[in-house]
Amino acid sequence: MRLPLSELPAAVQGLPVYGIETRDLAPVGMPTEGLGVIAGPSGSGVSTAALSCAEAFERWSRETGRRSRRVLLSFAPDGLARRAAWRRSAIGGEAVAELGRELLLALGGNPGTSGRELGGRPGTSGTESGSEAEHAGGIAVGHRALIVVERPGDAEGTAALPHLVALAKAARRARALVLFEFEPGTGGAIWDLYSALRQPTWGLALQPDEAESQSPFREPLGRVRRDEFPPGRGFAIEGGRLTPVQVALPSPVAAP
Repeated sequence: MRLPLSELPAAVQGLPVYGIETRDLAPVGMPTEGLGVIAGPSGSGVSTAALSCAEAFERWSRETGRRSRRVLLSFAPDGLARRAAWRRSAIGGEAVAELGRELLLALGGNPGTSGRELGGRPGTSGTESGSEAEHAGGIAVGHRALIVVERPGDAEGTAALPHLVALAKAARRARALVLFEFEPGTGGAIWDLYSALRQPTWGLALQPDEAESQSPFREPLGRVRRDEFPPGRGFAIEGGRLTPVQVALPSPVAAP
């Protein structure tokens, strides 16, 4: 099923539209803050869904007149960094650790370093100039932000892992949306991060299977088999509610 995101409205009920509900084909929206997890096996369209969500966030921002920033933390050299434009991006363990530290400050994760948390929410004491605020992960005070973490399972054994754990925890109370990819069954190698990702604010379970292990979602998905779902299809999970969805396809990369 080819469903271009560009053919859907930018917003529904004030939220960014990323796809449709498969029962009635109505547009579905995602939250704009908190911790999000897009989970699925290899080939299920997890990274494409993450890119669709990033584009949905940008379309929503333009539609509603909000200022926004998109930031990428990635362990895939040929991944999302090549498929979209990002305000800031970091690829590889050392770069992700450095930018992850900045983003944690921008999210208010380190008391005494920032006068405001991301998005202008009152934070710890102190002051920042506009340029200093902009430097905090490339996100200025007053901007809405989307942070995508691509292939975090590859953070095992790198300096980036503890920063990703802290970022996941800080995301739950921040005025930013932090989206982590996750492949079920890989939690053992990154147990602290897996624990921090469990029961997120919102998530997508793509090509789910009742037999899969180490899911970040506690909600039972029922008697489902992976082969019943094409790539990009599964369940949106929020507040204990499951909604069957199809994630729309992002815009193609413009030729250089």
